[in-house]
Amino acid sequence: MNVMDVEEVSEALKDRKLNVVAEATGLTPNTLSEIKNGRATNPTIKTLKALSDYFNGTCYGKCNNE
Repeated sequence: MNVMDVEEVSEALKDRKLNVVAEATGLTPNTLSEIKNGRATNPTIKTLKALSDYFNGTCYGKCNNE
């Protein structure tokens, strides 16, 4: 599976409740907001992987804790 890029993640977050995504991925709502609003243009690969796993339905529990 490919890791989504920041633009794809930003678009995918547009219709999501950030607190729900944060709980599932272990990321902070602030980090998600920064990505969603285009202020975080270079998130870590770990962040992008966690979000890619979440959006592709492969994140069970906390995506960051691998």
